[in-house]
Amino acid sequence: RLREKMEEDKKRLIDMKININFGIKTGFNEAFIINEAIMNELITADTKNAQIIKRVLRGRDVQRYASNFSNFWIINSHNGVRQSNLPRINVIKDYPTIFHYFQQYQPQLEKRLDKGEHWSNLRNCAYLGEFEKPKILWGELSDAPKFSYDDKGFYPEATLFFMTGEKLKYLLAILNSKAGEWYFNQISTTSGMGTNRWKKYKIEQLPIPAAKPEQKAALEQLVDYMLWLKETQLAGSSPDLQLRIDYIDQIINGLVYELYFTESFKQSNMTLFEHLGDLPLLEEGAQEQIIGAVFQRLSHKEHPLRNNLFYLRTINEVKTIMEGLKSSKYTLETMLGTDYEETDHEN
Repeated sequence: RLREKMEEDKKRLIDMKININFGIKTGFNEAFIINEAIMNELITADTKNAQIIKRVLRGRDVQRYASNFSNFWIINSHNGVRQSNLPRINVIKDYPTIFHYFQQYQPQLEKRLDKGEHWSNLRNCAYLGEFEKPKILWGELSDAPKFSYDDKGFYPEATLFFMTGEKLKYLLAILNSKAGEWYFNQISTTSGMGTNRWKKYKIEQLPIPAAKPEQKAALEQLVDYMLWLKETQLAGSSPDLQLRIDYIDQIINGLVYELYFTESFKQSNMTLFEHLGDLPLLEEGAQEQIIGAVFQRLSHKEHPLRNNLFYLRTINEVKTIMEGLKSSKYTLETMLGTDYEETDHEN
């Protein structure tokens, strides 16, 4: 019944203006995916080589919201795209030092079933132009949603899926939410090793709740805060940073619940969107101050948003999802050091 309620009168992800594709396939990663030392050697030998050497993300690099670039690179000696009149890379003629590097792997590259016109080319890829667009990334196998956002032109390798198109930050909030995780648990297949298979055809079935323009803008702004916090954390963590990440994550989860179960939130007088207030755009050099001020305001012990977040489990649909995810203990009290007492507010 809860699954039906989440699906009721909602578009599915497949109905959105998005494209989902596999990451780039090489047929022999040992030659095409290189570490930083080899990348530096190739560019030192010929600066022109930088034109086809791209930063790559592997499955292990992709985390929730942000990815941890591990200084691996891909030699994008693509086979061209006929539909776009893009010619293939002529490695021998235009990138001779890269060709010389490839020659040590020539027997393996020649044996590939998925090579391009020449053994130094990658296989055909009709969606080559999608790789450098803003995108959502995820791996097929995971025990929890780990959808990451990239607008820096990383190339995902073949163990990853990626999504391009419209409303990506809004979709990212839903894909990483507890509501989204619960729904996937109902429809996905498992690996038998405690992980779900986050396959394209399953992801496409996720019902996407409609949002008013101001609601969509608020979620996207909170996602921007989360992206900055997570990227900053990857560069070096601190207790304050984790506290802010946890609380903004709680807010995003709560807002997504409200979008799915709007009437229940209204009936329980537990609405969240109306209490958000101003969420300023991030400004270069002032991100920490802006996010810190929003955090201090929304986490104040008397703020209605914080109070409603604390009692979200009193909404039946939220409680069912939390229990289904084995999250029966709501963590806001511990996380913020509140002095709330347990109260029975069951509907």
